Amino acid sequence: VKSSSPSAASQAASSAVSVSSQAVSSVAPSASSASAPVQNQLTVSMTILGPKGEVMLAKTSLTAREGSSVFDVLRSYAVANQLPMEYSGGTASAYVKGIGDYYERDYGGTSGWLYRVNGDFNKCSYSSSKYIVKNGDSIEWLYTCDGGKDVGAK
Repeated sequence: VKSSSPSAASQAASSAVSVSSQAVSSVAPSASSASAPVQNQLTVSMTILGPKGEVMLAKTSLTAREGSSVFDVLRSYAVANQLPMEYSGGTASAYVKGIGDYYERDYGGTSGWLYRVNGDFNKCSYSSSKYIVKNGDSIEWLYTCDGGKDVGAK
């Protein structure tokens, strides 16, 4: 399933996350007052690193709905910013096959996308659609060329 072409599901997903970076436009209305937080919203950051640490997205602050998964954050960002992304499965068990120009197995049989939250792979041993983000979480999407060994995963 390519999410680079808008569909009803992907358009709905784009409202789950708003980008709070000057380099990227917001996809959700902001609060009317800087001192009044939007209810049911939390702030996370996301970084995307391609093969050999290529920075595809520098650490960017995002606003996500409560209950959003790591996958929701990535998909919403991709839709809002026209970043090509391919995945299989659904919201219960999504598997990210490609982000940008990099897809699984592009650099060998054990290459592909991994994620970690707050620098920890141990809590991320299951689908990114099952990991529910918390306020302040730092999400990193990392492209591994060696089954995770080259990015610090066990």
